[in-house]
Amino acid sequence: PTLSKNWWEMSCPNYFRDAIREFVEANVSPELLRRELRKIKAASSFGDMTVKGSLISREVTALYSQDDFTLSVVIKLPLSFPFRRAEVDCSKTLGVPESRWKRWSLQITQML
Repeated sequence: PTLSKNWWEMSCPNYFRDAIREFVEANVSPELLRRELRKIKAASSFGDMTVKGSLISREVTALYSQDDFTLSVVIKLPLSFPFRRAEVDCSKTLGVPESRWKRWSLQITQML
């Protein structure tokens, strides 16, 4: 995703932008999400984490519970992914300090 995003932002000719964006939104992005959701469903175990995703809402949700805290991470993929960044929401946390989950959210966003 990073290479294609960098190409899009720095090297893509302006006269191709609309056509390429439309192609990516209609063909590439849905297929990327479909493949990743298949991998999630095929995974046998995530340990203490529950992971599920939706092709319709374009979201992947991970729920991790341990002892006295619960962390929910929702990753939303924009239509033009990988040209635009995925949105990461770590706001549904119980027992995790705000500074920690904000740092986690930033790290996940940078990784994607």
